[in-house]
Amino acid sequence: ILLVFVIVIGMLPTSIFATDTKGVNVGFAVVDCVNGNVEVMRKELTVEPGLALKYLDGQYGNSIGLTVEIGENDVTPIDVLVAAHKAEYGENFTDSTAEDYITGFDYCSKMFGVDSEVTYTVNGIMPYMPMSDVNNTSGYDIGYAINQYIVQPDDEICFYRIDYSAY
Repeated sequence: ILLVFVIVIGMLPTSIFATDTKGVNVGFAVVDCVNGNVEVMRKELTVEPGLALKYLDGQYGNSIGLTVEIGENDVTPIDVLVAAHKAEYGENFTDSTAEDYITGFDYCSKMFGVDSEVTYTVNGIMPYMPMSDVNNTSGYDIGYAINQYIVQPDDEICFYRIDYSAY
């Protein structure tokens, strides 16, 4: 009986035993649409929930007239972007120097030290709340701000440097 138990337990995915909420593993990349190049090739990161609050002023979930519930163990795209900056700049990225590299919490207007408009996709799609969602009272489909979408394990997040004036 013990052998059967060990075999059955060994066949279970290890994720069912996971209680660690220290981070979410994601892939990320940065594309510079203004200059037409890939600024950061795809990398993998483990992103800590609430990371952005340690470096930037802001709050999760509120933006553009839409409020989304973000839990203390949730990771958002702004957390991923802050983690990418930490990975890139190491000890030079601190709470006192963060705004030299990245600004904005719901609307990001600088990343990797360059002023620009920033947008993102998750798994190749711009996340949005459809008009049919009971929490959406705007009357139209509305894209989630960078502090409003909850990133899932193994999501692929791509950030884009864009120039709205070109459209």
